[in-house]
This record gives sequence, C-alpha cells and structure tokens, in this order.
Amino acid sequence: MPIQLPGMKFVYLLVAGSLLLQPAFSHSKGNKETAIWIDFDGTIATNEAFETLALAAYSSMTKKEVAQYPPWSHYGEIYDAEYQDFSTAFGPRDNISAEIAYRSSPALHKVESDSFDRVADVGIFNHIKFPVLQQAAAAVTVRGGFWELAATAQDYGITPRIASLNWSVRWIRLVLREDLKRRRNVATRDEKKWLTEDLAESFAIYCSEILPDGVVKANKLDFPTRLHTGGDKVELMQRHAGKKGKKAGRVLFFGDSTNDLPPLMLGPTTVGVVAGQDSGMNKTLTKFGIKLVELDSGMQKTQDTTGQDFLYQADEFMLGPWLIFPDGKGGKNY
Repeated sequence: MPIQLPGMKFVYLLVAGSLLLQPAFSHSKGNKETAIWIDFDGTIATNEAFETLALAAYSSMTKKEVAQYPPWSHYGEIYDAEYQDFSTAFGPRDNISAEIAYRSSPALHKVESDSFDRVADVGIFNHIKFPVLQQAAAAVTVRGGFWELAATAQDYGITPRIASLNWSVRWIRLVLREDLKRRRNVATRDEKKWLTEDLAESFAIYCSEILPDGVVKANKLDFPTRLHTGGDKVELMQRHAGKKGKKAGRVLFFGDSTNDLPPLMLGPTTVGVVAGQDSGMNKTLTKFGIKLVELDSGMQKTQDTTGQDFLYQADEFMLGPWLIFPDGKGGKNY
C-alpha cells in the first residue's frame, strides 16, 4: 500500500494523459512498466548547478595550482565560439522538427563533447576537495516536491532515472544527498517516516563524469554515460525501453529547456512535462505552436498529451491519486 505523507497536500508532477487509462504505477505481473526520466539542471536543480561545480574546482586549488590553468571564462569563450559556428552552419530552425534536429545534431554533440574533453584533459577537476564540493552542493536549490516524488516512486517499486548534460554523476548524487540532509533536519517526526535517508540513493543517474574516483561515495546506481545533447538522452531512453524481456510502457520525461525538446517531444509513448517557466523555452514552444497546459493536482481527467502540439507544465513536482489510479479513487490521501 502507498505510504502516507501526513499533513501534506499531494505535490507532484508525475503522470498525465492516457496514463489515466492504465494502472500507471503498478508493476505486478502482466502490467506494462512506467519509466520516469528527469533532467537535472533547471529541472531538479533550480539554480546554476553546472557553474557551481566548476567554481568548486577552482576554489579547491591553491594559488600556485590556480596559476597553472586559464580562468574558467577561457573555456567558456572557446565553447561559445564553436557553438556559434555550429549554429550558423546548421541553418534556419523554422519548425519544431528542425529545432529537435538541431538539439540532436551529431555536430552539436561534437561541440559539447570537445568542450568536456578540453577541460578534462588539463585536469582542473583533479584537485577538487570534498569539503569544498560538499559546501557547493549544499548551496544548490532543489525544486519543490522532489522528495515526495522520490518517496512515491520508491513505494510503487519504480526507480526514477536522472539523465543529465551536466559533467558529473557524483556531483549530482552529492547535491541530492545534501538537499535530503537539509530537508530531514527541518522535518517533523511524521515527515521523517517517509522522508527516509535512502531516498537520495534511490535514483539511477546517467551523466558524464569529470570528477576523479573516490571523491564522492559511490552508489551502485551511478552510471557514468557521455550525454551531450537531447538526442543522446533519447538514445539512452530507447536503449532502456528496448531491453530484452522488458515490457513497453508509458514513459514520463521532465525537462526545463530547449535542450530537452527531443525527449520531451518523443511520443507517442512519452508524456512530456516542462518544469518551471523558462522564458526561452516558452518562447520557442509558442513560436512553433506547442501548447503548454498547467498541471493541476486537483485535475480529475485530462486529454492525451502525445503528439507534437502539446506539453504539460508545472512549477513543482505534483502527484495525486488521480495520477496513479485509472479511476482516480484508489490509494491513500497523501
């Protein structure tokens, strides 16, 4: 049976559309699986987690060590120039298909991959010290309702997967651990019954890895994976969906920016949810006639979001019984 989150209005973005037509979170024999995929930067982390990681690397070095490397802005300038060359060569993006192709382009993958390798090869992150990294991780803000989502997914036997274009699986894991620690420090006794210490370990994380081994305690669900574009995320998701013996089911993807358009618009089995209200993302979607419908925890029924003209949007992760059970009546009141 589902756990109960005492005194809590059910928050979080988990399912929509035709998921109402099936027991979305049931993993009993004979039922299709539901997969949950979540972006990190801008979706889970609401402030600048990538730049924070880079600054932590420089802050860990002595003055003598810092003098060996160009400033972080140097690498940003090289990247900006290469990205601009790619963008110009790609040509006009006057429809959603062109935008998705842009965000999935092998040429863009090369720009992003070269940027990662350029920094990794000089060893800037080899000097990083855990106390500095831990302090930086504690400064990252996590979107509201995230731990409610984690507890609910765990209760229904689902392992949510984080797919990120960030540069470190270990960094993301540490951010989750530090935020959970903060949340538990202010939690009531009843909240701690579901806000368990293992929630930060319950996510599978797929991301590149630039931090050296041993800096952050490992987790068996850490999967260093070179992800550099939205197209890379789609390939990763499709590899998991196509595993032998795995039953096809509904896929939920949460992202916040235009980089996430390929997985957000994957359909027809994917339900896409835009986290937050990024002005650039909204401008792009409006330009291409993509409707954004706000998720409401009080909704009883909604139309199917599959296809190329419809996405959900929510500022926080929201989840209610109507999102779990096909008749909207089952389960406990979270």
